[in-house]
Amino acid sequence: MFKHILKFELRYWFRQPMLYIFILINAALIFGASSSDSITVGSQTGNVHKNAPFVVEQFYSIMSLLSLLMITAFLNSAAARDFTEKTSQILFTTPIKKRDFILGRFFGAVIICMIPFLGVSIGNLIGVQMPWLDESLKGPTFWSGHIHGFLVFVVPNMFFAGAVIFSIAALTRSTILSFVGSIGLLVGYIISQNLIRDIDSEVIGAMLDPFGMRTFSVATKYWTVDDKNTMSMGFEGLLLMNRLIWMSVGVLVLIFTYYRFSFTEKTKGSKKKVNDIEKTENSALRSWVPLSR
Repeated sequence: MFKHILKFELRYWFRQPMLYIFILINAALIFGASSSDSITVGSQTGNVHKNAPFVVEQFYSIMSLLSLLMITAFLNSAAARDFTEKTSQILFTTPIKKRDFILGRFFGAVIICMIPFLGVSIGNLIGVQMPWLDESLKGPTFWSGHIHGFLVFVVPNMFFAGAVIFSIAALTRSTILSFVGSIGLLVGYIISQNLIRDIDSEVIGAMLDPFGMRTFSVATKYWTVDDKNTMSMGFEGLLLMNRLIWMSVGVLVLIFTYYRFSFTEKTKGSKKKVNDIEKTENSALRSWVPLSR
């Protein structure tokens, strides 16, 4: 059943124009940053090439944070679609397991969330080929930067942030609260990073960064311009530890969601049951009173 739910979720979104619109938005933003000095995503590149592995990884890390509202649309729909569309009562009468439903919908939505980030590579690869870009600002294409950027930042960040947003959507079944949760993640991240700067130990600060941006900055702190133009950072050292920690947090959130999630509509259902009991008691009382006389 898990595979059927996963495939359904993927087929559903591949037919929706929103998926391709988000790819174009990401591609357009990175295209501008790669082909012009007027648009900046992250820090200024300086003497580092616009298509350097370091720059591409930085693009991926920043976009995985800025796109929280984008991925909320996918995750909220996957978790609460049956309740908003009033099809939950029909679906849940089938012999479907809660585990298959939650994992199928979650992983289907997370896979879809990752696809728009391919626009980062598309925008960078096309942007550096523009004729108006100074030749000194671009170098050879290192595919390791694109691969590591996607695997090191997009996959773990979508898993962690996706688990939090999916949990909110599945347990509250509220679109508004889902988007509030994603905004809370973004605001909370900005505030936490300002506090982390006061920590004397860079290692602790790097471990406390759920999106790995500060971790990446610390790990590449002593890279030279030549290093940034030719090298990329994969799953190693501080970055590996950080990714494992926050993906583990995502797993814990999913486990919490599994135990708290229910197929029944608790609020409405409980009120309905109370009303039904009261009606039954009142009708029984009315029918009993005449007989007692």
